[in-house]
Amino acid sequence: MEGALNKNPKLGELLIKAGLINGFQMNSALSYKRHWGGRVGESLVKLGYITDEDLHSFIARQFDLPEVDLVTRRIPADVLDYIPESKAIEFCVIPVDRVEIRGIMHLVVAMPDPTNLYVIDTLQFLTECWIKPTMASAELILKAIDLQYGATASRRARLEPSAPLPPFPHRAASEATDEEWQPLELVVKQLEEKLDKLLRILIKHSSGSQAKDLIELL
Repeated sequence: MEGALNKNPKLGELLIKAGLINGFQMNSALSYKRHWGGRVGESLVKLGYITDEDLHSFIARQFDLPEVDLVTRRIPADVLDYIPESKAIEFCVIPVDRVEIRGIMHLVVAMPDPTNLYVIDTLQFLTECWIKPTMASAELILKAIDLQYGATASRRARLEPSAPLPPFPHRAASEATDEEWQPLELVVKQLEEKLDKLLRILIKHSSGSQAKDLIELL
């Protein structure tokens, strides 16, 4: 498939041929892979037969793949949008750029194992783009995912306008009450008059002691 690696070599055989591991180590890695899952390269690293750095450098040289700097690189938000954060974590990949190759736009994706054709094919289906793999360690990719997607969400929150406040209830001027159009002093005076009338009514219908207490309020 265009954009994917055109070769499908067995990584273990290439590492043995290069003298980086031996047959026993390769068989041990295969047994580890069958038991715990993952890929051969990951198994070799976890068993201590090769370092993560040596493995990635070998793959980069073998397939002529550049290594991308994820420490200082700022990835545009529209590039990150091609792969949701959940999928980036699931496949341990991160989109870093878009480039035109022979007139066709490709999505450049950093991944620890660019020989993983299953991941490449899945990403091509997900993004509807041709995928151009580039190299980065799994540790750096996971750190970049946390940093880049978080920073993009923060930038969007600052740039997007906040939700408008709900409007005040609208009421036509003709519906306004008399109190709303009167000076504060007049409103207070009317309240005092109403309170005085209320107290007098209560006194009239109260017992002697209760009436005395109410009269003191006047």
